[in-house]
Amino acid sequence: MTIPIRFTAETLRSYVPLPGGMDRALFTASCHALETEGEFARANLVKGLGVALGLDERISEKLAASIELFHLASLILDDMPCMDDADVRRSRPCVHKLFGDGTAVLTALGFINRAYWILWKLYSEFDLSIQQDAAGLVESCLGFDGLLDGQSKDIHFVNTNDDTARVLEIASKKTGSLLRLCLVLPAILAESSRYEKMHLDRLAENWGLAYQIADDLKDVFYGEGTSGKTAQRDAQLGRPNLALAAGESTTVAILKRLISDSESSVRAVADEQESDFFALRLFQDRLSVKAEALIAAHVAA
Repeated sequence: MTIPIRFTAETLRSYVPLPGGMDRALFTASCHALETEGEFARANLVKGLGVALGLDERISEKLAASIELFHLASLILDDMPCMDDADVRRSRPCVHKLFGDGTAVLTALGFINRAYWILWKLYSEFDLSIQQDAAGLVESCLGFDGLLDGQSKDIHFVNTNDDTARVLEIASKKTGSLLRLCLVLPAILAESSRYEKMHLDRLAENWGLAYQIADDLKDVFYGEGTSGKTAQRDAQLGRPNLALAAGESTTVAILKRLISDSESSVRAVADEQESDFFALRLFQDRLSVKAEALIAAHVAA
């Protein structure tokens, strides 16, 4: 199997043509957001998984571009004063800090509109039943019962005695929803088996929780210079954070279990074809390394 060419910042920019006559502030803000130094972990996951499941690389790349734009828009909105009130993202000033709240919102909306346009064009190449399943998944992941609900519960979080269960629910929707889109949407378009979809769905749930819990621990353990974004915002804003709700030891134990369960799901999907599913293995390995560093930080504390 030929490994797909990696998804990069240049790839993303190629899917977002900016008109020359648009307002200068919006143009500059959009360029700033697109010049991200991220790893494009989700985009490369989508592209690699799509090819492994039998999709054409062109289709897989379009899927990756749309999901990366949804993700980028969510970060812009998440950083705003009305949300997490952050100053830095990926070691660079947040869009709203440089260009104002209004321009930040418009930039995010522009990326969301573009992401839906890419998906709409892509869906036209598939049968109606596949289009409906794919559109339904996007709605459930990004709509009022998915990421939006998770984000709303995050910003309206109130500390109670059942913090742990509520924090995990919010993490599942806020972070897990987008990973579910990354894993299950390619499977729908590739007409994968129910078995594959089941394991990918389970993997998305475990990865989403592990990813958010790792971020919770980073917010507690690391400063801005290490994490690349404004630190200790959860405690300052009273936002859900499992390490604060359940304690660091319990949180580390949950993280260990999630990494182990994720490993089992990766093996179930890859089976004897692990070289084809390199994207799953790469994402799992990177998440494991991230978790191990946080576990070590806890032990050393």
